[in-house]
Formats: sequence, C-alpha cells, structure tokens
Amino acid sequence: MFRKKSSWTPSTRQLSDKTLNTIDSICEVSSNLIAGKKFIQGENEYITQSTRPNLTKSQIRTIKQLKNNADIIIKPVDKGGAVVVMQTQLYRSEAIRQLSNTKYYRPLDSPLYVVMAQRIYEILHRMSREAKISQANVSYLKPDLKTITPRYFYLLPKIHKPRQSWPHADTPAGRPIVSDCNSESTRVCEFIDYFLQPVSTLHTSYLKDTYHFIERVKGFKTEPHWLLISADVESLYTNMQIDLIIQ
Repeated sequence: MFRKKSSWTPSTRQLSDKTLNTIDSICEVSSNLIAGKKFIQGENEYITQSTRPNLTKSQIRTIKQLKNNADIIIKPVDKGGAVVVMQTQLYRSEAIRQLSNTKYYRPLDSPLYVVMAQRIYEILHRMSREAKISQANVSYLKPDLKTITPRYFYLLPKIHKPRQSWPHADTPAGRPIVSDCNSESTRVCEFIDYFLQPVSTLHTSYLKDTYHFIERVKGFKTEPHWLLISADVESLYTNMQIDLIIQ
C-alpha cells in the first residue's frame, strides 16, 4: 500500500507469437462476453448486446438543460436525501456572506498549496531518513505540483433549519465544505487515516450510528432522576482551536 502502481510491462519479445495470439484471443472473447449476451444458433455462436436506456430522450434533454442553466445551482441537502434548486445569485450571496466573516476567514495574497507542498515534501524526506517510511512511500505521498489543484469551496443547504433563521427568505444557510480532493495533502491524509481509523473506534464513548446506540443501551437500567441530554456545537469545524486540538 501507499506505493505508486508499477507501469512495468514484459517485453513482447519474451513471448512467442502463439502466446501473443492466444492472449489477444482471450481478451477479445472476454470483452465480448462482458459487453454482450452469447447465444448459439445451429453451429454458430453469436454475441448480442441488448441494453435500453432507463431515461427517455425527453428526460435526458431536460437534465442537460438543467445542467447548463447558469441561473440555478443544484445541490444535495446537508442532512437527508433531498435535492435543492437555488438561484445562482442567492447561492453566491450566501457564500460571500460566510466568507466575509473575518472571525473564520481571511483573504490570502497567494495560494498556500505550493508552500505547503514543499513543507510536506521536507517532512516526508525526514521520515524516510529516519526509516519511518520507505522511499517508495515518499514517491507515492509527495505532492506533485503538476497535478494538484487548489481546494474547492462550496455550500450544502441546511433546509432542516427553521425558515425564520434563513439569511434569505428563499435560501437557507449553507454548510461550508472545502474539498481536499486532489490537493497537496490528499495522499498524506489517506496514509494517516489508514492508521487512525482502527484506533478511533476503540474508545468507550464511540458510537457508530443510531443502531449501535440502541444496541449499547438495550437492557440498560436507568434511574428516574437521570436525564438524557444531547448537545450540538454550532459551526464545529470553523470554531475548532487547532493549536489546542494538536496539543
């Protein structure tokens, strides 16, 4: 794991023509069998494809029109399985409203990912010198400035919040998401997550989901004066004190 996939392929000069022809034949037959349905008529074998689209032409045309409509933004909701269609201008206004909050955000003179990539690169090489990871790990984990991209900011509408709390009558507040996909730290995050995930489920207060909670409290005896209390942190991620968390 955490190594670049090998691109080595044996030279065809090492294989006989008979072997190469057999491999080609196997690949062709396998592809046909996967793609279609084989039936036999007399002494001949035929492979047919019988697929039907599950959307009508009208539905496909409508989806393309919605996708290309610059006046609307379509997003899944923050909680639940609904889909929300918003006016683009109102969606952008909500994003600007949040990004203008200097308690949580500040503008940068230039992107940070180039500097951060260099810092990650230095840490990986130090770990390699200390024999904590292999050189193959370094090659996989190190950021590639040619392929990494800046992080993408977007909002998921909180339609479960009371309507009177919405910043605009037609648009709810959005949960801010900063995508880490294809960033300078993506592979390092995969590496860390691989080792932390098994540990994170070991502490006694861990609850996977509602079903896990029910299983834990089944048959549990309570006293009449006990209270069941739930709590929620407002804007959890933006209110985290990073220095304290690291410590």
